[in-house]
Amino acid sequence: MVISSHGVRGTLTAFDITALRFGTAGTLLFPVLWKKGFRLGPWGIWGGIFLACLMGSTYNTITVYGMRFAPVSHAGLINTGMLIVTTLGGLFLLKERTSALRILGIVISLSGIGCLLIANNVGDAYPHIQRGHALFFMGGAMWAVYALCVKAWKLDPMHTTAAVCVYSALLFLPVYFAFIPSHISAENWHEAAFQAVYQGIINSIFALLCYNRAIPLLGATTSSAFLPLIPVIATLAAMPVLKEIPQPLEWLGIALASAGVLLATGIVDHILGKRAKALV
Repeated sequence: MVISSHGVRGTLTAFDITALRFGTAGTLLFPVLWKKGFRLGPWGIWGGIFLACLMGSTYNTITVYGMRFAPVSHAGLINTGMLIVTTLGGLFLLKERTSALRILGIVISLSGIGCLLIANNVGDAYPHIQRGHALFFMGGAMWAVYALCVKAWKLDPMHTTAAVCVYSALLFLPVYFAFIPSHISAENWHEAAFQAVYQGIINSIFALLCYNRAIPLLGATTSSAFLPLIPVIATLAAMPVLKEIPQPLEWLGIALASAGVLLATGIVDHILGKRAKALV
């Protein structure tokens, strides 16, 4: 989030960053998709295209563009609302069981988001902050629908990632080259190269492989417990890089949302359940 925000507030646009991300990742992951097949889930090729529209170039452009209007701390926090929507969707659409602690986590997270939304001390620096919030919420909702589809369809993570990146490149790059003015030039090639490597390799491929490796080592529930670190690390990194210093109400919102997401992941239920079994 900090790297994307730094790029979009500099010489690049959200469209440039999206093109660099999926142009790089799509090229590198094309052999993976070729090997695993272009059909994905019950909808076949259309399933891959649908997921790419949810979590690919559209999502990336919307969320990165929102960083022009709101602080990174807000982006990191509001996107954790994705987990709230996913939990509710799993409860009502996938008929998954939940617990009182997870519901409490949703309520606490919503209160944290509310603290950010009513914080008016960033108005001078971000006069159109509501526009950024709307874009973040839109991106979070798209991420949630994507996660619900992947979970319902029981998809292979690497196959899904390859499909999203390749289909995003195939759908977005022709439109980008034909109709969208590019801000990539000889003057900012170093920034473009950095974004291509970070977004296309580290963010789109390496981070996913690390997380996929963590799941068998820690378990899915324990792995999800690290999600609350997203807004915290993003906020701390934005302080020296982007000179964004959260105010007290924003710190409160970040703390509440992080605590709420920690409960909503189910990790607390998991720990309490293991301790109960140990006592028995």
